[in-house]
Amino acid sequence: MRKPIEKVDKSLIRSKEIEAATFFVILRYIISQLIEEIKSGLTYLSFFMLDSKSRKILCQVRRKGFLIIKNYEFLEDIDTINRNCDEAKEGVTDVLNLPGSIRFKRLEKFSSFFETFRKEAYLKKLNFFYTFRLSNAVTMLSETRAQDLKGRSISSDNFFADYPHFDLFKRQFKVAVALTNIKDVNGPTEFIPYSSGYKTEVFRSYLSSWLSLKKIVIGGKPFLPENYYSKLKKKYGSELITMEKGDILIFDSRNFHRATHLSKGFRKILWLYY
Repeated sequence: MRKPIEKVDKSLIRSKEIEAATFFVILRYIISQLIEEIKSGLTYLSFFMLDSKSRKILCQVRRKGFLIIKNYEFLEDIDTINRNCDEAKEGVTDVLNLPGSIRFKRLEKFSSFFETFRKEAYLKKLNFFYTFRLSNAVTMLSETRAQDLKGRSISSDNFFADYPHFDLFKRQFKVAVALTNIKDVNGPTEFIPYSSGYKTEVFRSYLSSWLSLKKIVIGGKPFLPENYYSKLKKKYGSELITMEKGDILIFDSRNFHRATHLSKGFRKILWLYY
């Protein structure tokens, strides 16, 4: 006599498959993050191969998360850089319009000036010792105003990146070149010092950042819980990054920060992403 055929619960099988896939994706992230942390430790040891000035710069970026260099000396003066930004943006096709801000991406594709500029030797060297990645910068110009193109004030609730966040789950070397003076009223970025080290409390946010980078999930953003950001702010304080025209900001992409409201005037920054 034949045994009755047991019915298979397909939904249960599907559930198990999803659980297994999720487990292996998270495992891949953990391994990737572990490799990044080991590499980060090795780069820190390599700082001692540098001259004292460079070592001091990278040690502060590593420890505090950011550093301002006053009136940085590029091969070209800041007015020449500014003028070339205005010329290059006219041909840029990858333009991102955001609340209160417009971003012109990959200037080097449309300008021989920026194709050369992005290879600036000293910053390229600092990036290599900070990340062990030898690369030229990708450039982006951002312009932010207190009013939109129709003259209407931008609400403080609608400004881009005004939420607590970090840029990437791993350490990345970034530079912001101030093309205008950035005062308290010009929407300076707020940074939490000493927050670029790995924080287990925001595991889900790091995972979201990794999933987005690997294109496993589209649109994953490295947000931070507001209460956690406030907790760190209370512990470490915060700094508003005001700069003079010609200053540069070097920062670690994993440092916690957010934009502040630009209540007056105009802010113009050239970004170098390594």
